[in-house]
Amino acid sequence: MRYEGLILAVCLFCLVVAFTPYDSTQAMRSGQYIGISSGPTTRFLDIEDLKPGDEVVSTIKVQNEDEINYFYTIRLRNISGSKELYNKFDLQISDAIKVLYRGSLSQYNGFSPRYLLKHSSESLTIKVSLPKDVGNEYQGLSSNVAFDFITEEKQS
Repeated sequence: MRYEGLILAVCLFCLVVAFTPYDSTQAMRSGQYIGISSGPTTRFLDIEDLKPGDEVVSTIKVQNEDEINYFYTIRLRNISGSKELYNKFDLQISDAIKVLYRGSLSQYNGFSPRYLLKHSSESLTIKVSLPKDVGNEYQGLSSNVAFDFITEEKQS
């Protein structure tokens, strides 16, 4: 009887793990789906063998799939890797018309919240570069950065 309870607990745990969403860029509000998404969802800036003076540019589409208008912004987190290398990168984020941020990746504190109407989308261009004056001491180092999309409902 004791082993049956243990087996049942293990099976329930496996079911919970199997149906828990992961690797997702969707936001939740009080147990409800907010409906904002971005894509591509993983590694939209895959930077390998970046040399001083190189840059990588990627476009990300932000969509509001909900019935509510939202404000959103992006926060960055240095997840792992070399803090020294992270501090050397430059970042530029722009929409179709203007630059929203230009400066050091490590100094980025978000841009002014963007208004996104229900059932609308916009594309942001994100450029990461390594300045020309960075020396060889950064060869072989890596840094993993998360882009977190923060949303807030537009109050009527």
